[in-house]
Amino acid sequence: MELIKVPGKVKEANILEPMTREDFLQYACQLTLDPNTAHQCLCLSEGNRELTCVEEIQSYPGRPERFEYQAQVLCREGLSGTLLLGG
Repeated sequence: MELIKVPGKVKEANILEPMTREDFLQYACQLTLDPNTAHQCLCLSEGNRELTCVEEIQSYPGRPERFEYQAQVLCREGLSGTLLLGG
């Protein structure tokens, strides 16, 4: 286990090395992407759970919360708890 310094409110973080795919998956969760925030070069699919960066601009309606300058999108769900990398 490696201990590192992290800027901001977090002073230290434990970085755990994942051993298997299952180590990663035990911390996985289903997230739904918020189409109201998606940049126009991002195409959402599979019930807003997958996205693809495309060259063709998507015709999303203008919204104040939409990202305009970077290809970004927010999730509808919030995340909380301990951040563990690996298992």
